[in-house]
Amino acid sequence: MASISQLLWTPKLKYSTKYFHGRPPFNKFRVRSIRTIDASPTADLKITKNEPEFIFPAQPTPTETKPLSDLDNWYRGNAPLLFIYKRDARMEGKDAADVIKQALTKALVYYYPLAGRLFSTIDVDGRSKLWVDCGGVSGGGALFVRAEADIELEAVGDNILPPNPCAKQLVCTQGEEKEGKEFESSAISGPLLHIQVTKFKCGGVVLGLVMHHSVADGYGIALFVATMGELARGQNAPTISPVWLRDQFMCARPNPQVRYVENQFRNIKDSTNNLKSMIQEIRETTPISIFLNSKDIQALRDRHNLQSCTKFELVTAYLWKCRTLLRGSDPNDITRLSCVTSIRGTRIMKGLPRAYYGNSVFMPSSTCAVRDLVDNPLSDVVELVKKTKLKVRDPEYVRSFIDHIATKSSLVDLRLRFAVSDLSRLGAQRFDFGWGNPMNFVSAIVRSTMIFYQTYSKSDGGEDEMMITMRAPPGFEDELKRIE
Repeated sequence: MASISQLLWTPKLKYSTKYFHGRPPFNKFRVRSIRTIDASPTADLKITKNEPEFIFPAQPTPTETKPLSDLDNWYRGNAPLLFIYKRDARMEGKDAADVIKQALTKALVYYYPLAGRLFSTIDVDGRSKLWVDCGGVSGGGALFVRAEADIELEAVGDNILPPNPCAKQLVCTQGEEKEGKEFESSAISGPLLHIQVTKFKCGGVVLGLVMHHSVADGYGIALFVATMGELARGQNAPTISPVWLRDQFMCARPNPQVRYVENQFRNIKDSTNNLKSMIQEIRETTPISIFLNSKDIQALRDRHNLQSCTKFELVTAYLWKCRTLLRGSDPNDITRLSCVTSIRGTRIMKGLPRAYYGNSVFMPSSTCAVRDLVDNPLSDVVELVKKTKLKVRDPEYVRSFIDHIATKSSLVDLRLRFAVSDLSRLGAQRFDFGWGNPMNFVSAIVRSTMIFYQTYSKSDGGEDEMMITMRAPPGFEDELKRIE
């Protein structure tokens, strides 16, 4: 006699690109201006690096241990960024590496924990808790490297951008023999801050910065680099003096209550399957950077009559739908959207100081069946993106998220996950060391588990573009030139 599960069983079907392309409305509207770059170098970039040195605060700072928030404790890994400065007349007579080095040692007086080291303790429930060991002027230190390139910045062109391997040469870390895998690692050893200053033949400069994510989010990194710029330009003190307060914000409640967030996580015991999901993602995709201009965005709006949604919502909905389509997943499988969203300025965080540079970003998520995502109109997907972002407006969601990561041994569910972070909101207008703002401010790598949005400014002064770094399945670049 058949069991109930056998009676209810239906055969699993996989969508094929033939099925999708056979639908009447598909591929009728083309956009040809979208361009992409991949990991194939077209410029011979050779960089000579000096021996690294450790930089300490310019004045005595406290020797102490400082706690991290529960949210900080959850973010483990490095954030590698590039600040790209074209040649400027104000650079004449200045050594950019010296200017940045002096600014760094001054800024570390205010941000002295960044010169410290992480260490871990185990709580009564067996969970790891991170702290920062601030060693003052003699312990730890930030890693600093001078470098020179044998080519002009303009000759490198887009090769300076990820996923091109040239981009990784512009940042330094301990353990570079791992071929960039340290950026995906959750290791806590070594310096919290690495800085490399690379001078090009033309006089252009690239500041490569790697910060451990547990001590600062994107906003915090921006505050720190802005402080370096202010001190380099002669200010006596930063406009915004940083505060720590990690034991007062982003911590679990005394009586944790977890609701609403369980579908985002997998049990730590399922880590092997989670790793398999990431490995499958890497095998089925390749790293690329995509550039969209205003005409591309408007074409997408016009085709779907989506004039009122934000650019983030529109592009996220389209990319999520397009990538899921090309992955050829089972229609009944569940796909996940995560939007990295800051809670600064929200109702629940009215008391968060502007000078707080710890982590304040969450990853609200939504799920839907693959069938629903690819069959429903793009306007429906846009609405789901909107609802996902707005979850952080709910105080109970935020508290539950922190309670969960503080009390439960779990991992973010990586199965068919589409996670997006918008770096363009950080802006590049505050990072002036005396020779103007950077031409571009971008991630140095393409992550296997995160898509980044950035603003890309052309060296010839042309229109700014939206730059997207991600891993994509075969055919994705061609598919983007067709607006469904």
